[in-house]
Amino acid sequence: SFIDLINLGGQHVEIVRTIATLAQNLQLSVIAEGVETEEQLHYVEALGCEQVQGYLLSKPLDRVAAEAFVASSVSNHHLPIPHTSRQLGKASHYNYPSAVVAAGSSLNS
Repeated sequence: SFIDLINLGGQHVEIVRTIATLAQNLQLSVIAEGVETEEQLHYVEALGCEQVQGYLLSKPLDRVAAEAFVASSVSNHHLPIPHTSRQLGKASHYNYPSAVVAAGSSLNS
């Protein structure tokens, strides 16, 4: 994964930047997959990735666990993740509109 090696800089950063720029120019959302560290989160955010997926946010869940996670998030109106790296670690939970949680839409406000 390019994200795995993004902290090494060079072509790994340029590949992610190019993909993010291409997607933005085509008015597509950019989702960085495989984000495992705060450092990677900072990099992909700075490069224009709008959403992230990876172990930093949640381990993989089976169907039952995923349904329980979403149901809990909807009933509590929050997800246990920040929507920017600047918020990472500032609180254990962040509030989101239930429609965002239910639809699985972008967490960016």
